[in-house]
Amino acid sequence: MKKAKSLKELYEEAKDVPRAFIRRCAEVTMKSEVTVRGWLSGAYVPDELAKSRLAELFDTESEALFPNNKELDDATRKNA
Repeated sequence: MKKAKSLKELYEEAKDVPRAFIRRCAEVTMKSEVTVRGWLSGAYVPDELAKSRLAELFDTESEALFPNNKELDDATRKNA
């Protein structure tokens, strides 16, 4: 069975067209390209709606796209 890839892994695979990848993620989630870059860097995680839209775009589960961000997501909610 093929391992589900994180958003960062999908981005790294799109190295020939990284700007198009970021632009598409921004369009689908209705967020800025700067925000998408923040997700890729791990600075913060998207809200649940953005996660679900990205999961739909890449035909995967949102947990697979952001596997290491559970703790960061919880901390963000506490500070909100």
